[in-house]
Amino acid sequence: MPVKAAPLDLIDEGTHYLIHAELPGFSKDDVEVQVDKDLLSIRAKKETAKEDKEKNYLRRERVYSSFERTVSFPEEVSAGKAEGSMKDGILELRIPKKEPKPEAKPRKIELK
Repeated sequence: MPVKAAPLDLIDEGTHYLIHAELPGFSKDDVEVQVDKDLLSIRAKKETAKEDKEKNYLRRERVYSSFERTVSFPEEVSAGKAEGSMKDGILELRIPKKEPKPEAKPRKIELK
């Protein structure tokens, strides 16, 4: 299967990351997106078959396309709050950054 590389933009918008990926020829049903801690994986797979039958011949054409890309974020993200959409071959993802945990303050222990 031929592998296609797709242009991808990763934009840091302060509280979240915005990702634009160009996937021409793929529909949202062809695309799978996974987010985990600090890693984004985008996979797309499409199979097309065309058949022409005439009296004296049969012609079949098959086209297979696939794409896979993995991107690391510089920090952890909130995978459960990620949102995405796809329109006209453009994948757009909005992935919030994980809220930093407050630093634990020292606690005084009263001795008995």
